[in-house]
Amino acid sequence: MTRLLVAVVLVVVAGCATVPQAQFDAAEQRIAELEAENTDLRARLAANERARDALVVDLNRANSTIAGLQSELEALGADRALALAQLGSLREERIELIERIGLLEDEAVALRLAAEIESPPEDSASIARSPQERLTEALSGGDGFRRVDRIGLQNDPRLAARFANAAPGIAADTAEDTPLLFDIRLDYRQTIVFLTIHDPAGRAPELRVNVQYVSDREPLHIRAAVLTIEGIDPVAPIEPIVLSERVIRETDGTILREGFVLPADRSIVDRLATILTGGRFTVTMLGTTRQVQHRPSTAERAAMSNILFAYLDIGGLR
Repeated sequence: MTRLLVAVVLVVVAGCATVPQAQFDAAEQRIAELEAENTDLRARLAANERARDALVVDLNRANSTIAGLQSELEALGADRALALAQLGSLREERIELIERIGLLEDEAVALRLAAEIESPPEDSASIARSPQERLTEALSGGDGFRRVDRIGLQNDPRLAARFANAAPGIAADTAEDTPLLFDIRLDYRQTIVFLTIHDPAGRAPELRVNVQYVSDREPLHIRAAVLTIEGIDPVAPIEPIVLSERVIRETDGTILREGFVLPADRSIVDRLATILTGGRFTVTMLGTTRQVQHRPSTAERAAMSNILFAYLDIGGLR
């Protein structure tokens, strides 16, 4: 821009002697305009440089802030990882405490039942007998045991065929006047807990909970049985199913069978549905001098679930 101005001046000076006054005045005006444009451009350039410097300062400040935030984020990440680890440890401790509380509650239920149920009277002669003597007497039909022809359930295929659509593996026992449905896949001379359906063709079929102690070594003289979930959550507990009435004691001369049969109302059906879905289903049987605890096998739980669904399918709880 400066070179252009000098060139214009030289041209004007060189031609001063020969150009008219009007041209001279026009040249001076043009020089003034160029000088004004030059000043304006310099001012804009200076302003641009100041703005650039300000942006550089802002950029450096932003970079510094980002670096600080990244450091804080890394520190927070380490703290978060530590907090998550501590939280996981606390959750494991909580689960362990819940299970311990559940075990204590199960034990408390058993102790309360043992305290509430009166022990059968025993005279001094009965106490003095050896376990072998008591076993011999029980197997012969004494000591409170009733002699029967057979122990266990037997299937009537013709009757079972009428209910085959209710569930797989359905069998029917006709030893009594009113038939019972059961799951044929269990050995009922050994299994501890099972379900049956009484009077399946009647207007009000009845689901029954069966708990039994079977032995060829010594009697238990069972007084009560408790079905519950081991380690149950105390926040949402499931009320145990207690069997303590109408005790059964029988023998076929080879084995002893003791137990209970409990008709299931709607509350018990609901509790059974919850208990059977868990893997910590536990049966505790209380005898005169000891208790036996049993965790039902997968086969037992599957059979109970099968009969429960069959009971609902044929119109139970209508």
